[in-house]
Amino acid sequence: MYLTLRNLRAHPLRSILTALAITLGVAMVLAAAIIGQAANERAQQASSESGPRIDLEVVSRDNAPFSADVLSAIRANDKVEIASASLSLSAQTSDLQLPTSNLQLLGVDSSYADLYKPELTDGAFLPDDISIVLPASVAIRAGLHTGDEITLQSGNRTVTLTVSGRLKQPSGQPVTQSLSSIVPLGIAQQLASAPGQVDRIEIKLRAGADVERVRAELAQILGADLAVVRAAGQNGPAFNTLMAQVMLAMVGLIILFAAAFVIMN
Repeated sequence: MYLTLRNLRAHPLRSILTALAITLGVAMVLAAAIIGQAANERAQQASSESGPRIDLEVVSRDNAPFSADVLSAIRANDKVEIASASLSLSAQTSDLQLPTSNLQLLGVDSSYADLYKPELTDGAFLPDDISIVLPASVAIRAGLHTGDEITLQSGNRTVTLTVSGRLKQPSGQPVTQSLSSIVPLGIAQQLASAPGQVDRIEIKLRAGADVERVRAELAQILGADLAVVRAAGQNGPAFNTLMAQVMLAMVGLIILFAAAFVIMN
């Protein structure tokens, strides 16, 4: 004990710097652990808020619609749990009290509800082939309720649909940022004059599947005209937080090693 105190008094500056290095190193490691726990909790919360994870997407390389026949080849892969096809377009309506006559539509197949499990404020989700689900904010501004009819036009094609439900606004999203109105895929294809065509396929893989391996398998089957890509947003805030956690841990360990080196010398 006496020798230790004498050594500390003999080199006061080195002793202080060593103590500070150890304190800072431990603090870095603890901070990394705390950030890691917070990131895991936030990732679980974000997952529950935003719906299921979409692992892969299939799109055309020239951004044009493509044949929905490829769905059979995708669903034949035993690692694919759900594959949902959709077609986006814009339609006009003149009988609504909206700032613009354009309405963004998303035509979906029957797998969409299994994939996203959309929450409604009222009504039902596309119970028949002539129904439409409106975002609650759009329905309120337009004065539409479940059971009302709405007429949509695209080019010289016109359809009249029944409002079957109203989509709940996601938490944290401003009311001014409306979701697309959802219609059956057949209606979207009719309005777009694109029978049998889709512009996106979203894929959810079974638990434990190797995403990159399945992506490569599907890319080989579908050919060069279609791109199979990882779904957008996989490297989002949770990924950035994880990287910050790793960097803090590394810096903390480097500082601890430096402190140990000073002590040994």
